[in-house]
Amino acid sequence: MTSVSRPGMAVITVQFEVGVARTEALVQLYNTIQSNQDWLPKNLGVGEPLVKPKGIDDVPILTATLYTKIISRVRMNLSGLRMRWKRKLNI
Repeated sequence: MTSVSRPGMAVITVQFEVGVARTEALVQLYNTIQSNQDWLPKNLGVGEPLVKPKGIDDVPILTATLYTKIISRVRMNLSGLRMRWKRKLNI
């Protein structure tokens, strides 16, 4: 389990062992979170904890950062979108 927090947000990542039944593990995780709701501060605007299951197919295999001092932000976004579409179309 790992966690990251910043003002106004926290993310906890839980990883399961290979071979663990996914549905059963998620139900157990959800039940554990729900059974500890009394630990959340009251009247501070703390939102309901969310469980967002991710599988191996949801993990990016490539992350690219585009940077330039020459091209405008709009043109840079368009360049990124072109790269993304070329990747999806295998061009």
